[in-house]
Amino acid sequence: MSDKNIFDPEIFKKHPKFPLMVCVDGRIFSIKTSRERALWKTRHGYLQLAIGRTSYLAHRLVADVWVENKDNKPEVNHKNGIKHDNRSENLEWATRRENILHARDVLGSKFGLSGEQSPHTKIMESHILIFKNLWNEGYTHKEISRLTGFSLSSVQRRMGVIEYDSV
Repeated sequence: MSDKNIFDPEIFKKHPKFPLMVCVDGRIFSIKTSRERALWKTRHGYLQLAIGRTSYLAHRLVADVWVENKDNKPEVNHKNGIKHDNRSENLEWATRRENILHARDVLGSKFGLSGEQSPHTKIMESHILIFKNLWNEGYTHKEISRLTGFSLSSVQRRMGVIEYDSV
C-alpha cells in the first residue's frame, strides 16, 4: 500500500505548514511514519504535541486544517467546553471576547466574582466571626487554626484585618 492510500481524504487533510495529517476526529499523524502522534495535556487541560523543539496545541492544528477562518479570528473555541475534545465539529474560530462570552453565557463559567460569591472562597465572613469569638475567648492563632481546620497562615492573615475587642 502506498503512502497516498493510507490516509483517506474524506477524513484526513495535510496540515499546511507541518508534515502532519490531521483527522477530522482530532487525531494527528506523522506523514513520515504514518503513526499517530503522541499528545499530552498541558497544565490547563489542552492537548499538545512537539514538532521539533516547539510544542503546539492540538486543537489549533485541527482548526488550521478543518475549520474555516474567513474573519481571521485569533483563537480557537471548544464549543462544548471540553478542552481535550479536538473534533473539528467541536471547534470554531473566535476572538478573545467571543471565547470569554461563550464560557460565561453557554458553559456557565463564573468570572469576576469576589468574596463569598466566588466559588474559590474558603474563608467566609462567618468564619472570620468565629475566629474573632475564639480570639476574644482567649484562644491563640494556632489553637484557632487547629479548631477550625484552616491553616495558621490563613487564620493570621484574616485576623490581621479584624479589629479586636479587648478581653
